[in-house]
Amino acid sequence: MYDVTKRCEVEPLCYDFSLGTKFLTNPKVMKALGVSSSVQWVDCNMEVHELLLGDWIGNYAINLPEVLAANIPVLVYSGTNDWICNYLGGEAWASQLQWPGQPGYNRANWQQWTTSSGSNAGRSKTYGGLTFLEVANAGHMVPMDQPANALDMVTKFVNGQPF
Repeated sequence: MYDVTKRCEVEPLCYDFSLGTKFLTNPKVMKALGVSSSVQWVDCNMEVHELLLGDWIGNYAINLPEVLAANIPVLVYSGTNDWICNYLGGEAWASQLQWPGQPGYNRANWQQWTTSSGSNAGRSKTYGGLTFLEVANAGHMVPMDQPANALDMVTKFVNGQPF
């Protein structure tokens, strides 16, 4: 359900989180994080999920114009195989965002996103601090599907480098 190209083989979230579980249950990591050794890690805690339902989906279009006006860069990204947050809907949302740079963003051209290692990772569109990024061959969990490209994405964004 999170990647249209894959079968859901690891219930309930369809991704194999075993490496994360191994890391987060390591006694040294738990101690470093200040987590009691009596706490048991689970990938998907329904009680926590239910408590956060009120914060499930927010209308970020309300706050982003102010963020962009303050010259704070904004990155919106979606994997091209994501069924839940599809990239076509994400780009449509970005193009309809009401902010002073909207006309310039909509006139901006798509660029191929090439990672620092030279591989084609998708496409980007940037104007006035707003970047929309299509992450090629990734589902809902971009870092799980394309870890090297996700690292390149975060590194470039944090360092203000173009995609």
